[in-house]
Amino acid sequence: MTRTAPAPAVHTVRITGMTCTACERRVTKALRRLPGVESVTADAPRSRAVLVGVLPPAPQLAEALGRVGYTLGAPPWIARDRRAWTTAAAGAVAVTAVGVLAVRSGVTQWTPAASLSGPALALLVGLAAGVSTCMALVGGLVLGVSAAASSTSGALRAQTAFTAGRWAAFAAGGAALGAVGSAARLPDAVLACGMLVAAAVMLVLGVRLTGLSPRLAGLALTLPRSWTDRFGLAGRRGAAVAGAATFLLPCGFTQAMQLYAISSGSPLRAAVVMTSFAVGTTPGLLGLGLLGGLTARRAAAIPGTTTATAAPAATSAATWSRLVGVVVLAFALLTGTGGLRSLGLDLPALPGGTGTSAPVPTAVSANVRLASDGATQVVTMTQGADGYSPADSVVWAGVPIRWDITSTVAYNCSSMLRVPSLGVSANLVPVGLHAVGLPALPVGKTGFTCVMGMYTGTLQAIARPAVVTPPAAPPAA
Repeated sequence: MTRTAPAPAVHTVRITGMTCTACERRVTKALRRLPGVESVTADAPRSRAVLVGVLPPAPQLAEALGRVGYTLGAPPWIARDRRAWTTAAAGAVAVTAVGVLAVRSGVTQWTPAASLSGPALALLVGLAAGVSTCMALVGGLVLGVSAAASSTSGALRAQTAFTAGRWAAFAAGGAALGAVGSAARLPDAVLACGMLVAAAVMLVLGVRLTGLSPRLAGLALTLPRSWTDRFGLAGRRGAAVAGAATFLLPCGFTQAMQLYAISSGSPLRAAVVMTSFAVGTTPGLLGLGLLGGLTARRAAAIPGTTTATAAPAATSAATWSRLVGVVVLAFALLTGTGGLRSLGLDLPALPGGTGTSAPVPTAVSANVRLASDGATQVVTMTQGADGYSPADSVVWAGVPIRWDITSTVAYNCSSMLRVPSLGVSANLVPVGLHAVGLPALPVGKTGFTCVMGMYTGTLQAIARPAVVTPPAAPPAA
């Protein structure tokens, strides 16, 4: 009788410090060299490695992992390294300072000259978007693509694939818009949910890069390896798919150019316009991505490197990784807040937004008047590169509204106006006067926002005083 050899034992080892596929390769090589180990499968998202064969003693495992920069044991919920917190705090201060400076200097409000048209206009709009709203929405994903690479050259290849996917999707999407027109436009709620998904991805990437919560970073949902292998979604192909998906994210500039593409009535012209826009965004996004790719320079984690020579490089790489993580978290905050506002949630205005709060007023605003028929009220407002003016208006409750909006900048986030609670969308393109009809509002505040939630405002309805009929004149004696 033939005896079947027993299956090799399978052991799961918890490991702290893995953040990317390059980490998985290093851990795999380090543990595979230990005596009795037949195979190793490292899993960075779950902070573990599965060993087949004889399980080495814990000190031997810890020593092997320590040589390549990792620690044996389950990652903690809260990082115990003070350097992680001090670096993150310094990064948060720097990011806030840069953001405030950008808003006050007017960089985020720059818009191309309206005298241009066609691909030239799209290219110039793309250049503006690549360093402003598109960077705020897509920047976190761009940094994540680069940070997953194991070297600067790997980050460059990943960014090239991301950019190629983005260009291809914008060309194909533009052609579709030109062919089928406005029917191709996704509902605002779907776009807002897309922003929230993107924000969640950025949040996980940011937490992983900062190292503030190693256990939380390991809870990220990822596609099974069998799926990524079967459909080829890993590596550069995955980066290309991520780049293509950005066509669906509701950057205000992108939506303005999509409307422009729809109005062209030609698939070819629309494809050229959208591709020109995507090309224009490339310098800003590519520069940000390559900057983030510097976090992949972790020479200290290469097997065989001595502790003495590895320490300075490891410290520098970890510091840079934490700083980039803070930037990604800032992008996640911007994107997530905008997505929630697009769904109708009343949140505080972001820096640069114009929404404010005030005591309950007793009279309508100076920009509100009754129409000649007395049955409609007219609210006047101006849309520009810095949002809406006035952003907050007081109106009569129970009276339908004709909202006269003068658009001064067509290719800007604020030109894509939304009133989520009423389901009203107003695309203020082209420049000029736009009349938007609103139903009679109940007493209270009704918020409105640009499509990305960056610029906000309110229409506050107050009770209209009863009309008092003057007493009749006394009869003549």
